[in-house]
Parts: sequence; structure tokens; C-alpha cells
Amino acid sequence: MNSLAAFEGQVMVGLLFLLVGWVERLVEGGKLKAIAEGLGAVRNSGRARAERRLRLALLFLPPGDRGRYRQEWIAEMAGLPADKAARFAASVLASAPRTGVSLISKKILSRRTI
Repeated sequence: MNSLAAFEGQVMVGLLFLLVGWVERLVEGGKLKAIAEGLGAVRNSGRARAERRLRLALLFLPPGDRGRYRQEWIAEMAGLPADKAARFAASVLASAPRTGVSLISKKILSRRTI
């Protein structure tokens, strides 16, 4: 791999980590919930809330991995009551940016030849 491609990979990983930090601050500050409510995504059902959180979490993952993670998360939520499913989905959403960066970094770094 040439040095330009290696540099581009490092820049991409750096930018992804910056994005993750920004999203984590939104989640921790409650701003993400305010944004969702402002978009009219407010329904009172715990199950609907959980599904919205999972759909949002999937956006942070690479497109090729979304189907597998969606199936895994839905299977995990299937046996939970609505309120616990909503809490599970909230934890998935909070960790989704970091998971996405990890998956993307793995793909970028696995392309390198030594």
C-alpha cells in the first residue's frame, strides 16, 4: 500500500473518532432526544421508542453490517418487556457510534498490506 493511501486511511479513522465524540456528547447531553422530538418522532410506546432508537443506531454502522446487527438487536429485544427494550435500545444507540468506528477502522486497516 502506498503512503498516500495509508495517510488517507489514518485521516478517515481520525475523522470518524471526532464524529463519535460529537455524537456521544449529543447523546449524553440529551440533545439527541430533543432533536428526535423536534422532528415529530414522539410516540409514547416503549416498543416504538426502542425501534426508533435501533433505526437511528443503525445509521452509524457501515451499510454492509446493518442487516446483521439489526437482526441481532431485534432478537435481543424480542423477549424483553417494552420498558426494558427501550432501555436496551438506548444503550445500543449510545454505543453505536463507537461500534461503527470500530467496524469501519477494521475494514480500512485490514486492506493494508505489509
